[in-house]
Amino acid sequence: MSTTLRTSRLIDACTPSISYDAQIQAASQAFDQQMWEIIDDTPQVAFIPNIMGLTDANLVDILAWQFHVDFYDPTKDLEFRKQLVQNSIDWHVRKGTVQLVKDVLNMYYGPPFYLTPPDITEWWEYFNPLPPEFPTLQADQLAVTFRPESVDVTNDLFYICAGALQDGMTVYFKVSTIAPPSTAPPNALPPPLVANTHYYVINHTPTQFQLSATLNGPPLGITGQGNGTNEIWAVGGGGGNWHNRYRFRVVIDNTVIPDTEVSAIINLIGFFKPISRWPEGETLLATTSIGEVYVFGFAQLYVQVQSSAAIIRTPT
Repeated sequence: MSTTLRTSRLIDACTPSISYDAQIQAASQAFDQQMWEIIDDTPQVAFIPNIMGLTDANLVDILAWQFHVDFYDPTKDLEFRKQLVQNSIDWHVRKGTVQLVKDVLNMYYGPPFYLTPPDITEWWEYFNPLPPEFPTLQADQLAVTFRPESVDVTNDLFYICAGALQDGMTVYFKVSTIAPPSTAPPNALPPPLVANTHYYVINHTPTQFQLSATLNGPPLGITGQGNGTNEIWAVGGGGGNWHNRYRFRVVIDNTVIPDTEVSAIINLIGFFKPISRWPEGETLLATTSIGEVYVFGFAQLYVQVQSSAAIIRTPT
């Protein structure tokens, strides 16, 4: 008959020459009781494969300290804390990889907390143009000049042949230094445009385009044509640079994850992201329906908050 360590008895292993002795039997029984207690407590000691089975909250908190769990919150429910401890060794091994950033975001901001977790897109999935056309634009360049008759206030359109522009490109406006005729009003941008403020090209065709205050956002309402000759400048430095391969974006469904969580998400990303993608500061832009957070640095990290999550390809 087979037996397990937990059900075995020391007396059964003793030879008949001593097993009959009452003192041997008593000692064996005492030994069995001590060994069974140790066997029963062994899963608590072998905690790495059994962390999810722990019920002692204080022990889980101690293990979190022991394994240096990053962003550990002792106020979270016990199951979540156990999962953080369980993941800690694997996360430390993979720390500094984009896949780990994705896993961490899914852990903190995925189900059951939020229905749609943030997702990661690598630079080659959204940047245009791609190599071998890199680099294309290293410095800000004058894209085109325009006059009031090129501005369609009714449809919020600019009727301009601007081949240097494309959807998603960052631009800004300057009031031309070319002096208007003495009888004409001074040069002025179409309202509500503000000089040297970044806007984004949307709905671009060879003959017209619109502007948005946010990346892939709604068209900006143009309320006037402006005066005189004015300039549109394309932002360089990030438009075509080999350092773009150090970029990635985190796309968040703003109907699921509130704007108040963006700061925490940035801190979380900054801790687990590859060290070569080091941010230097934050700028928050927001409207009533769409918000964007950009973290600017030598290699830039974008966090985009949209009213619905963008359709993107899963990183490989």
